[in-house]
Amino acid sequence: MKSIACISSSVRAACHHTSSACFPLNRALTMCTPVGRCSKEDLSTRTVVAQQPCVTAAVPVRTFHGTRVNTAVVHQVSAAHFPKPGPLLPRKKDDELTLCQFSRPVPMDKTSSPVPHMSPYSPFIKPKGSEAAPVNANVLRLRNEYLDCVGFAVEEDTLSPGEAARVYSLLALCYDAASQQQALMLSTLNRRTQRLVHRLKASQVSNILQALSKLPQREAISLVLRLSNRASRVFKAFSDDEVIKVLSALAIMGQHDEEMLAAMEKHLPGRLGKCDPELISTVMEYCLQMRCRSEPIFEAVAENFVCNAERHSTLQIAKQIVAMGRLNYLPQCSSHMFKKLESILSTRFSHFQPRSLIEVLHACIHLERFPLNYMSRVFSPHFLQRLQAQGEPLDKNALGQLTQLHLSTSLECTHYWGPRLPYFFHVKKFYTVDQAFETPMESLLYKRVKGPLTQLLGGNVYSTKVSTHCGYTIDVEICLDENGYILPLSEWDHTYRRMALFLDGENRFCNNTHHLLGKEATKRRHVRRMGYEVVQIPYFEFEKLRSQEEQVQYLHNKIFPTIFKFNHTCSTRDSSETLIG
Repeated sequence: MKSIACISSSVRAACHHTSSACFPLNRALTMCTPVGRCSKEDLSTRTVVAQQPCVTAAVPVRTFHGTRVNTAVVHQVSAAHFPKPGPLLPRKKDDELTLCQFSRPVPMDKTSSPVPHMSPYSPFIKPKGSEAAPVNANVLRLRNEYLDCVGFAVEEDTLSPGEAARVYSLLALCYDAASQQQALMLSTLNRRTQRLVHRLKASQVSNILQALSKLPQREAISLVLRLSNRASRVFKAFSDDEVIKVLSALAIMGQHDEEMLAAMEKHLPGRLGKCDPELISTVMEYCLQMRCRSEPIFEAVAENFVCNAERHSTLQIAKQIVAMGRLNYLPQCSSHMFKKLESILSTRFSHFQPRSLIEVLHACIHLERFPLNYMSRVFSPHFLQRLQAQGEPLDKNALGQLTQLHLSTSLECTHYWGPRLPYFFHVKKFYTVDQAFETPMESLLYKRVKGPLTQLLGGNVYSTKVSTHCGYTIDVEICLDENGYILPLSEWDHTYRRMALFLDGENRFCNNTHHLLGKEATKRRHVRRMGYEVVQIPYFEFEKLRSQEEQVQYLHNKIFPTIFKFNHTCSTRDSSETLIG
């Protein structure tokens, strides 16, 4: 069996992320001889390290010295004459470099000016907007042979946990989706790594998860679940950067479990005061994407915001406030938190990107905190021009957020007399593909409610998916006359009062809780202010009912007290008018 130490050192060099990406191509052929063992004959050689796109022309190409190789292989590779390479391809700017490719140099003309000595394998850097530099066939062959050796070790199941982590990093750098060989190697590596998960260290878990987020994951679901479980067990040992890697990878793969949340709730609150602010914003982004409304985490973030918000960037501040608003969480220190936010907005208003600023203000209205001091600035022609001058046309989400801010001022803040949003910025409907403002009614829940509701009302005297003049969608609408009686569809022209039934499925609530999402809470408030009698039928209450008789009685207890309340209000108004007369 070949020595794994050779593969380990080669993969380590190939997957080195901190300052360079290295492919030691000469050394790739030396990992095993035809009989499967490393040769004892050594020869010193060099491997060029291609810097990441952030390097500049002034930085010299670094080399690794003293690398051991197989003598016979070196003679084969060095049989052809390698002249000195030409200069790097021209480029525009250092921040426009987008690709590093490896290639053997093209023979130079003897009349060419001399250039500094470099290794036979020189990087060709592709500037943005230029044609890709051709990759030499010999280099591709050497790279494939290198991957063959790594694949042989994976197939033989001789990798240690650390070597497995480095192989994942290597595949994340050079994975070719069209290569069946690499796909087979990745599938085998996934199966082998599942048996090593319990031995992985914290840094190895974060590296593998980060690599898997860049690789095909269809066949790695079981591995991701085990890695997530392992991450929850070693969470305390993660550094700030490793926590960011783990949560970012899990968010990309859509993975969430209760053990990870429990580990975060146990270990994160105590380290937020000393950690990198980017970690806090990453945690809040993960909670938002997974709809995790965690009281310990959110309370700790709010307290840290009150104490340390000045050292956070405007984008980090926006991520924290947006997560709390959209998950409908009002912390206990909310008064201090919003005072701090108001102070930051007053001093750093111009530092916020227009889109980020709108998202912050929009999140505030979910928590019934109305930023009236800044509405006049947001609705001003100058700010709207800034918003449009960012190079992209206003998308429906930005217009929807502006429209909801406008509705909050007109429906909930009647004492506001400042500027209003121009009508041509209003959206006609809040429904969007990404469900940013309202979640559509679940068809399965409606089918379960439809029969008992029809039996209770004595027929199909209601309408579904009704659009209001403000753009919201009502799940089920029932119309009443001035005496409080339910009107059939044919007599809806005589409607005096409307009732809105919201069939709230699981997607309208935070994960594993009975708290509505911020967008749904705001929708209920606005619909109620528009004159509707609002009745909520949550899934977790209706699913407990087994027989249709219980379901009918449940709907009766929900709907008719609202009608009786309306009748009582009407009769009181009539009697007061009689006394006045």
